[in-house]
Amino acid sequence: MKPSILCADRIFGLFSVIVGILGISECVRLYPIANSPLSGDHVMLGITGGVLIILGLVLIVKPGKRKFTVKFPERATAINMIGAAILLVIYSVLLEKLGFAASTAICGVFLFRLFGGYSWLRCVLAAAITAVMLHLVFVTGLGMAFPHGIFF
Repeated sequence: MKPSILCADRIFGLFSVIVGILGISECVRLYPIANSPLSGDHVMLGITGGVLIILGLVLIVKPGKRKFTVKFPERATAINMIGAAILLVIYSVLLEKLGFAASTAICGVFLFRLFGGYSWLRCVLAAAITAVMLHLVFVTGLGMAFPHGIFF
């Protein structure tokens, strides 16, 4: 059975090519501020853009022949997914006000509870440990600048 002109693989392939072109154009835009042709912010964008274009063209030219049906998640899974999306919005708001460590700990409690189903005490401990470890790795160890908020 031959796939139709507008099958899912071809549509996604076209989307992939468009995103790849955007990546390559951003790579070209960032190239003048690079230290060398093989190091700098532009390199990963160029590689990723090129790979997206190549794989997108493969999907456009030779789409898969399988038929598939969309299976929506069960109610509990869908509620967890919506809850995680809402938590992401809340996290982005808290990040500016409370800073990285505090907002990560607060939202982490609810994420551990949502997806792990652990007790509240275990969720609080896991979120606190996660926030401290992420802060140590990214802020202290790698020197990345995350929002400080009102705590530190």
